[in-house]
Amino acid sequence: MAALRESRRRLLLSLPLAALSNAASAAPAWSIAAAGRAGVGFQPRFAGASLWTASADGTVIRVDPRDGSTVWRRDVGTRLSAGVGSDGTRAVVAGRDGSVLLLDADGRTRWTVPLGAEVITPPAIAQDVVVVRTGDNRLIALDADDGRRLWTFQ
Repeated sequence: MAALRESRRRLLLSLPLAALSNAASAAPAWSIAAAGRAGVGFQPRFAGASLWTASADGTVIRVDPRDGSTVWRRDVGTRLSAGVGSDGTRAVVAGRDGSVLLLDADGRTRWTVPLGAEVITPPAIAQDVVVVRTGDNRLIALDADDGRRLWTFQ
């Protein structure tokens, strides 16, 4: 039965909810244990044929989403300030010390670049360019092949 009432000069119409039929059930297909605490800014990233995740303790993981198997798991040797960025083959993370690190398809660190300021959002990587935002309000673009600074916007 519908009910009509007034609230703060607005008319509200309340209708009864229909009963659900053919309700489906869901169960996780797989799960993985990330190494450490993650928190805001450490959401997993799906890119290419992989799922990428990172945690604040410096662990970066590449997962096969078909079965949840770990392709590789690396400790990058520094605490991270934000989650992982990926273009599907490479992963980029940011250290709390203001560094940016690029890992190749096999999880090997290819380069590390100090920026002089903490990165506050997950890095983005596309078309061979890595873009990060720093705590001092800069956007910095790095060449994905060698980490060379391409430009800074402030």
